Amino acid sequence: MLQVDGTESVPPEEPAPARSDRSDRVAFGVFLVAVVGAVPLILYTNRDQWFFLDEWDFLTRDLRSIDDMLRPHNEHWTTVPAIAYGVIFRVVGLHHYWPYQLLSIGAHAAAAMLVWLAMRRLSVDAWIATAGALVFLFLGSGRENFGWGFQVTFGGALAFGLGQLLLADHDGALGPRDLFGVLCGLAAVACAGPGLAVVVGVGISVFIRRGWLKAAAQVLPVALVYATWFLAYGHAGVRSQHATPAEGIEFAVRMIGSALSAIGQSAPITVLLAGLGIVGVIDLARAGRDRLGLGAGLLFAAVSFALLTGWARAGLDSQLGTSSFNAGRYVHILAALLLPIVAVGAGVVARRLPGGIVLVLIVLLAGIPSNVDLLEPQGAQLYLIGQPSLMRVVASEAGASDAPPEMEPLPFLAGGATVRWFAAIRAEDRISLPAQPPAPSDVAVADLALSLWQRPEDDLGTSEHRCRDQALGSPLALRPGDRLVVDSDRVVVSSAGQGEAPASLTYAARAGDERVILESVESVEVVVVTPSEGVPSTLLCR
Repeated sequence: MLQVDGTESVPPEEPAPARSDRSDRVAFGVFLVAVVGAVPLILYTNRDQWFFLDEWDFLTRDLRSIDDMLRPHNEHWTTVPAIAYGVIFRVVGLHHYWPYQLLSIGAHAAAAMLVWLAMRRLSVDAWIATAGALVFLFLGSGRENFGWGFQVTFGGALAFGLGQLLLADHDGALGPRDLFGVLCGLAAVACAGPGLAVVVGVGISVFIRRGWLKAAAQVLPVALVYATWFLAYGHAGVRSQHATPAEGIEFAVRMIGSALSAIGQSAPITVLLAGLGIVGVIDLARAGRDRLGLGAGLLFAAVSFALLTGWARAGLDSQLGTSSFNAGRYVHILAALLLPIVAVGAGVVARRLPGGIVLVLIVLLAGIPSNVDLLEPQGAQLYLIGQPSLMRVVASEAGASDAPPEMEPLPFLAGGATVRWFAAIRAEDRISLPAQPPAPSDVAVADLALSLWQRPEDDLGTSEHRCRDQALGSPLALRPGDRLVVDSDRVVVSSAGQGEAPASLTYAARAGDERVILESVESVEVVVVTPSEGVPSTLLCR
């Protein structure tokens, strides 16, 4: 446009259209609606889940005992979830399971929100961030960490760890935000081992963005508190079956591959996701310190978690002949840490290819239908949903049993739950009694459980004990006080002549023992076998 003096005028700059902001808000709204809907969906699909295995350790701890709250579960510091379980147990007992499930579901939902926020901090488009976070939110292949209440240990470590990572992700001097970050880090490591890996990522992230002094301010307090706990309590839970470096690295690589496969649910999509992840790493390597710091923190947290898990687990897998690198609890953690990097790569492709946004959204969302199907336990997972009817029968019979109060009737299924504890929760109305006559099979198993006492190993070579060799697999009549010593790490005991009421229990060697020792509390006829190869030496001592 020409002005009167003949010069060309520059039109005033118009404000940027608000369409982009509206689109971003809609994308976030879609994600929030999905989070709200995911909670009842997960509760419904896991409605049959009940207390199982590890959970009994938390249920039987004394909330008033500092030692109980601080002792490790296996190799993990689990004080935060142990306290949460103790509080809920005092309020609802074992009458309802869903309050315990809400702990793990809440941690999962919080982690999904933080994954979305991490993607946006990395300048990922809002719709791509929403797609990536939805993948994590409905990651049925990782349901172990949110369908089972006990796994608030891992889910809590992830959520608190991501909280520290994002709180520490800023410029400027130390302030209240950093203090809250350290508190989140402490909570993360006091939930379970994955918290340690995320704290490593926090240190890398803050070092790149803010320097080593501020990184030390975030990591050192957490490290010192954890070291103090480990020296006082944690060393007691350390296992000896740690892997060689080669085994640990192989396990870690397979873990990462399994996580990508679980997200994509098909080989072609998994390959594309890996490609997007590589593009994301390259893009972040060229970015400024803010994006590079956060991206590197997530990547180092993922790699650290995979390596630490490989070191701790691969040796045990070799000993037991199992393969746990693709376990849902590991898939869940790695998906949260890797998806933001994959989303960065998706953003690069979306910007550079015509129609790229549609392509990357299809790749990200392709695995959701299969993962939604996996939200409900199936296959072998059906054996991990707990046995409420059996536990109620044991509780109802414990008070009238002649078994020693300190005896654990179900040491493999419900370690730590003694006859005294079962009788107490029955007397305090903390467990519901069977609404109808119990199944004969549950009564038979309860009777067998209250007839055999797993004792610590002691000296059986004195004149008080007359021991003779005993063949496994044949009916055996035990009298009160008889001891059965099996040179194995696990035995299966079944009632002889089971008929229509089968009864079978598994006993595992106690920590530090090389043999399983059972003492008969009542007269009982049983058959004892071992699931391991060969015929271990067996003694019947009277």
